[in-house]
Amino acid sequence: MEVFGVPINIWHSLVVEEHSGIIVFIMLALAVRVLTDIASRGKVASPRVLSIRSASDVIAYVGSAAAVLFLILSGITGYLIYPYSSLVSQPLLINKSLFALGSIFFWTAFLFLRYWFGSGLWKRAGLYLVYLLTAVLGFVFTSLTASMGAEITLGESGFQPLYSLFNFSWSTFTVEAVTIEITLALVVVGIVVALIAYLRAPKAKAAPS
Repeated sequence: MEVFGVPINIWHSLVVEEHSGIIVFIMLALAVRVLTDIASRGKVASPRVLSIRSASDVIAYVGSAAAVLFLILSGITGYLIYPYSSLVSQPLLINKSLFALGSIFFWTAFLFLRYWFGSGLWKRAGLYLVYLLTAVLGFVFTSLTASMGAEITLGESGFQPLYSLFNFSWSTFTVEAVTIEITLALVVVGIVVALIAYLRAPKAKAAPS
């Protein structure tokens, strides 16, 4: 299959490179935000620190929108073009597909939380934690998806030494439906807890993020 005269697998490689780079950049921005929060805890933040906090928050927020877009394009140019019969007959393909969908879910949740609650979520401990958790899970799911993609295209991935250490192979492991249900349930519980924490917490005065 070709799009604008370019094989679909080339498009897939391009969008994978895009969302991989964007997600790494998001994680770096979040790390900067968290570290500045820790460093200025109990102190009056300087204008420079406030500027860094605001910039890292915006980078992560805008980046998550781009990441979701490219993750969807990655699916359209990758696992979604496989016939269903091919997916279910090969554990590596079905695992990659499910983890890719999981990464879209977590990054969409990350984007939604920031959109819905605004920069004020950084002032609410419950939301702060859930927000970072969705990013971490999104990063893990995306990394494992990329690992399986490397196994499909190159025969092995960068995680191979770790897999060998635990005698693990995605080709012989199948994600069970109950595993997916447990993951979704934990995320729902986390979001509910965050909402309760947000609604019951004392209203904070407006202040720079």
